[in-house]
Amino acid sequence: MKKPGRLLERFRTLCKNNGLPNFTIHSLRHANASLMLLQGVPDKYAMERLGQATNNMLKNVYQHTFKDEQTKISDKLNKKFNEIIK
Repeated sequence: MKKPGRLLERFRTLCKNNGLPNFTIHSLRHANASLMLLQGVPDKYAMERLGQATNNMLKNVYQHTFKDEQTKISDKLNKKFNEIIK
């Protein structure tokens, strides 16, 4: 019988062998949720993929923003406001 910790051990080895940071399997849930947000995946589909019953956990725990995307959005809004002012 294999031990449950063996999966995590093999995952860590996979990360190390491929020059990746020491991710946890749980951190992949956060990354998955954040990438779906970035790609505009509707909440209903993201919730189903992550096994969430409500969007509360999805929005308040799992989804994170990306600095580059924040900058793009700020630039886009600033440009629009500048057009309005002119």
